[in-house]
Parts: sequence; C-alpha cells; structure tokens
Amino acid sequence: MKGKPTGAKVERSAHLRWVPLGRMRVNPLAQRDLNQARVDKLVAEFDPEQLGTPVVNHRGECFYVIDGQHRFEALKVWLGEGWQSQQVQCEAYEGMSEHLSTSRPPTIGHPRRSATTGRASSPRSPTRRAPSSRSASSSR
Repeated sequence: MKGKPTGAKVERSAHLRWVPLGRMRVNPLAQRDLNQARVDKLVAEFDPEQLGTPVVNHRGECFYVIDGQHRFEALKVWLGEGWQSQQVQCEAYEGMSEHLSTSRPPTIGHPRRSATTGRASSPRSPTRRAPSSRSASSSR
C-alpha cells in the first residue's frame, strides 16, 4: 500500500476505461456464487444510468470482474444477442496478481464466507437497547 499523498491530488491505481464485454470474465475464486434471482431482478428493473461502475482487473487479454458480477450478468441479458461487441466503462486495475484480486474484504450487504468451510455465515443482528425506565415513566 502506498503512503499518503504529498501533493494536491489523491491518485488511485485504477482508472476509468472502456472495456469490451466479450473480454470480461468472472473468476470463481474472486466471486461468490451467482444468484440468478438477483440477476433476474436487475434485468427486470434495468436502467443503464443506475449500472454504476464495475471494477475489473486487466490481466493478459481478459478483464476479470472484481466487483459487479451480477450487474455484468444482467447487462448481458438486457443487451441480448450481440452483447459481446458492446463496451462498458469500468474502473480498471492493470496487471493486479490473481492473489490480490481474489483477497478482498467482504462487501457491505453481502454475507461473510468462512475461510475454512467457504459457507456463508449469517450476518450479526444489530444490538438493541432495552427501553430505559426513565423513558417509560416520562410517557405516562
């Protein structure tokens, strides 16, 4: 990891670029199992303006999806025949090792996977505080 910037800009190593959909790949080591119901829902409500920016790693001839697997699959369905010749703007890293592109922290809203079993664990429920006696007596 690089140190804090010393100049006036915070520069990231990923840059926006147009990526041919036909060269995008999903690495099963880096992605959770595809949830077809989620893809179907995204297709039914598809709005290109809400696509966001998928994140990919450019290695060799391919662009491996780091973030955006379900959006990528929904875009392919929404575009239909000929989707391979279309392009989408992505945040692209160049030549990141497979190890680095598969070892990322869990994304908010997604279940964590056990490092030993690979199974999803249930998310923790938020801690709830019991109503205090003061608030109960003041509402009388």
